[in-house]
Amino acid sequence: MAGCSTQQGSAPATGQAAVSATPTAAAPIADPCRLLTQAEASDVLGAPAGPGQRKQFDKLTTRCSFSTASNDELFLDVSNPGLFDAAVHMGAVPVAGIGDRALWQHDQYSSLLMIEKGGNVINMGLPHTIASPTPAVVKAGKLIAGRM
Repeated sequence: MAGCSTQQGSAPATGQAAVSATPTAAAPIADPCRLLTQAEASDVLGAPAGPGQRKQFDKLTTRCSFSTASNDELFLDVSNPGLFDAAVHMGAVPVAGIGDRALWQHDQYSSLLMIEKGGNVINMGLPHTIASPTPAVVKAGKLIAGRM
């Protein structure tokens, strides 16, 4: 995929023949640029986007940012799972069919699709002009969740 460095693989199963009712947590996401291609980001933004650029903000946030010539940005942040639950209490709206759970939040400044899967959370930040989860946003969310 276009973008950044390699992602760590999932942890190998340690299991016995018995099936556990609790899902196994996925390995932490090291590189969010592995979750969406340049072409997929362009589809969401509705304009050609440059390749994903990986950024590290201290040790707190790893981001992959895709930008268009008009400076519209789609970013993917590896987030703290605790913030996902906090968003529920801050008015975020559930989005069905993406990951284990997904939430949509929109305000005058930005739009955000929060995706939780296997204990990991990715926040997909979008321009505030995308006021609701469009089919392209939902499709990207499902692709991201499938790669988490």
